[in-house]
Formats: sequence, C-alpha cells, structure tokens
Amino acid sequence: MTREHTLPGYVAIALAVLFPVYWFTALWYGLAAGSFSADITRLGPMDGLFVLIGGMEIYLYLSLRRIIKNQLQGGVCAVLLLIMAIAAALLTATVLFDLGLSLSGEFTNPIRDSLVVAASAWFMVTGFILGLTGLALSIALLVTDAGSATTLKVFAVMLLISSLLALSIILSPLSFVTYPVAFLTLGIFFLRGGYEAEVV
Repeated sequence: MTREHTLPGYVAIALAVLFPVYWFTALWYGLAAGSFSADITRLGPMDGLFVLIGGMEIYLYLSLRRIIKNQLQGGVCAVLLLIMAIAAALLTATVLFDLGLSLSGEFTNPIRDSLVVAASAWFMVTGFILGLTGLALSIALLVTDAGSATTLKVFAVMLLISSLLALSIILSPLSFVTYPVAFLTLGIFFLRGGYEAEVV
C-alpha cells in the first residue's frame, strides 16, 4: 500500500468534521440575524473557517484529479475535478466581498446594498456551478472505469445525492450532512492508498 495520499486522506476527514460545523453554525447565525447582509458586512472567525474549508476542498479535488488522471485514465473525470476546484476557488472568493464591505465605512447605503446583492448573486452562481459539476462528476465516476474502486463508487453516490440536494435549494441544508459522508469516504479512499490498494 502506498502512503503517498496520506495527507489528502487526513484533510478529507478533517473537512468532513469542519464542513457541517461551519454550515450549521452559519445557518443558525443567519436565521438569528435575520439577513444575509448582517454577516457579509463584517469579518470574523467564521470567514477564516470558510476560507480554510474552501482551500481544503480545492486541495482534495486536485489530489483526486491527480490519481484519476495518472492511474485510472479518467480524462472526463479529471476535467470535471479541475472545474470543481476552480468553482470552489471562486466560491471561496466570496469572502472578498466581506473584506471590501468591512472596510467600506465611506460607502453610501445604496452602494453597500448593491455589493451585498452582488455577493449573494456570486455565491449562488458559483455554488450552482459547483453543484452541477459535482453532479456530472458523480455520474461520470459511476459509468466509467475511473470509478471502479469500491470506495470511489461510494463517494460518487454520496456526491450525487449531495449535489442533487444542493441544487434543489429547498433541501440544500440536508447536504450539510451528506457532503461530510462523501468527504469521509474520500478520506478512506486516500488512506487506503488510492486505487492501488484495491488492485491485486
């Protein structure tokens, strides 16, 4: 068994813990605050956690892409993982609106309101792209040889469910539970040495 993918494995498990912690906390705070603008107009520890989670996601997508591209010849899956990494980076960049608004004491209310609307639109569009690409990736993994590893198939199924929940909007809070399961499965895949651990 190769230990080359130990770090991505631990990152995936850590992400499986941090992901629901962040999103359920953000959801709770959003309901309590009563508006999206209450959070986006200031920086705080949660913004740092948001950036950390985004960086971890990007790292995992690129790590999985390297395995699929080099070992499993999954060209389509490799491209989709690259798109997911880019989409995750763009989604994480939403924090730049927080930074701008927190330093915008001189902005008039109409400008601040426009920035809040722009931040909301940016978050929704990039989140939609990430969910749609995740859906495409899960299907590609399930129908191609790139998903022949058992743990990778389980990851694909959980990613499929999570992406559908996220895209439904109404049921999206449920994805805060299913995404961590997908990341946990991905962590197991990495810690087992990737695809090589399942080849005899």
